[in-house]
Amino acid sequence: MSDRKKRKYNDDYRIFNEKWSISYFFIEINRKAVCLVCRETVSVFKEFNIKRHYETKHEAKFGNLKGELRVTKLEAFKKDIRTQNVSNLFKKQNSTKTNVVQASYKVANLIASETKPLSEGDFIKKCILTVVEEIIPEKLELFKEIGLSRNTITRRVENIGNNILTQLQNKARDFKYFSLALDESTDITDTAQLLIIIRGIDINFNVTEELASLKSMHNRTTGADIFEKVDLCLQDLKLDWKNLSCITTDGAPNMRGENIGFVGRVNKLLKLKNIEPPINIHCIIHQQALCGKVIGLEHVMSVVTKAVNFIRSHGLTHRQFQSFLLEIEAEYNDVVYHNHVRWLSRGKVLKRFFDLRKEIEMFMIDKGKPILELKDDNWLWDLAFLTDVTTHLNILNLKLQGPGKFIFDMYNSIKAFDAKLKLFINQIERSDFSHFENCQIFKNNTKSLCSTNRFVCMLNKLQTDISSRFSDVKLHEKSLRLFENPFNIDEIDVDTSFQLELIELKTNSFYYDEFQTMKKNDILKFYSTLSHEDFPALRDILMKMATVFGWTYICEQIFSRMKQTKSVHRSRLTDEHLHSILRIGTTKFQPDFSLLVKETQVQISH
Repeated sequence: MSDRKKRKYNDDYRIFNEKWSISYFFIEINRKAVCLVCRETVSVFKEFNIKRHYETKHEAKFGNLKGELRVTKLEAFKKDIRTQNVSNLFKKQNSTKTNVVQASYKVANLIASETKPLSEGDFIKKCILTVVEEIIPEKLELFKEIGLSRNTITRRVENIGNNILTQLQNKARDFKYFSLALDESTDITDTAQLLIIIRGIDINFNVTEELASLKSMHNRTTGADIFEKVDLCLQDLKLDWKNLSCITTDGAPNMRGENIGFVGRVNKLLKLKNIEPPINIHCIIHQQALCGKVIGLEHVMSVVTKAVNFIRSHGLTHRQFQSFLLEIEAEYNDVVYHNHVRWLSRGKVLKRFFDLRKEIEMFMIDKGKPILELKDDNWLWDLAFLTDVTTHLNILNLKLQGPGKFIFDMYNSIKAFDAKLKLFINQIERSDFSHFENCQIFKNNTKSLCSTNRFVCMLNKLQTDISSRFSDVKLHEKSLRLFENPFNIDEIDVDTSFQLELIELKTNSFYYDEFQTMKKNDILKFYSTLSHEDFPALRDILMKMATVFGWTYICEQIFSRMKQTKSVHRSRLTDEHLHSILRIGTTKFQPDFSLLVKETQVQISH
């Protein structure tokens, strides 16, 4: 056995030797040997590696330093690196605090967008900490710093709402024209909430559609009150009434009244200023829904509603009816409730009732509540006809809805339906029910004849009502046709102020080819390419028509969100917070989180 002395494990590496500091200007930082001169690191604590680094890179410059001079230089190097480390530490801490606050803002934005209670932040934080504790427990303290308390989320939502409003105000500065869509409804506390939607356009045909304001009205809701609220909204956005191109409302007198209604007051104001009044449109979807009521046949709807209410309003009866349908293997497993507010429900109720009419008759007889009308062929003819007409009206209603629609799309749908009604009338006069599915089914299953004259009269009445209700849109049909396709309209049908420009456009082969090859959704992009110098008046009218609202559909959507947000469980939500939540949930702007964090005093949660 050799008596040779064994080298100790820490003689050459793994343990930093303090003498290397004075000899080679190295110190230990985070288990690495760091050169004080160039900040390079040597991962293995081995004198050979450290000495080689010093001799090859720094000995020529610092080799002549001996004694106190070398010690002084070493201390200076150490002071520099300590200062740098502290600076980096503060920078890292500030960056961490910024990220924590930004995370808090983004969670608040999600909570408001999804109409969740503002107190949900506490629950979300518990979920986050539970996940972090299981996956990366060493980061737990960092995640604990994220502020998600109810008060914090409330402040964040307010700030985000104000940031979005500021972005809208900045956009509004560039509006050449704008239109307003207004609707009014009450929340769970019976406070009247006036919804003001704005659609503005700049000279480059960039359209901005946003919630301009939600004005709470705690007293009256007269035309004067509405005008005052809208005027305040335009002042906030720094917009002038003279640039207003269209007002779209529902049919309420306080909105559309010619003398003391909101529209009447706007027209009077602009008349005093010698400004052309804006286009005034009664919501097309709302009018289309009202058209369906002129058909009548209430003797059908009342029986259907009464039967459905009997089945659905009592829990035991409802369960028995569902079991009955399941037992006989019916096509459907239930009937549908009718809701007057939800217009489309009427067609669904009638269709389901018609398809289950035999099953319903059997069930009602068993309950001692027979429906005598189900034995009457004339009543069944009326049921089938009303079901079919309502189905066609529902199809039209759905075509009118949806984002990104221009008013000419909606008007074309109305015109197509009007033409379809003429076809229906001609067919029914010949007892042809090929476009009436349920009438055709009943006709094939019964020997009774229907009174086609009654049905023809009803359709004629519906057609007359449609022509009457959409007269306000028809007044602007030529402008709509121009906006839809300027190459397909006679120049004598347009205003003389831009007739020559229209002729020049139609004879320009480049613009014609571009229009023919573009997609329908790119129509504004095409109009933005029209020369400012050659087509100033034509561009002007096209910009006006691009802003026109044809409906208050977007208002209905936001009111649905409002009902979800300010519910019976959150009835104490303030008007200001409701406004912020709705603005966040409906905006197309992206909140500027960097600016919000910069403007926020950083406070870590505790």
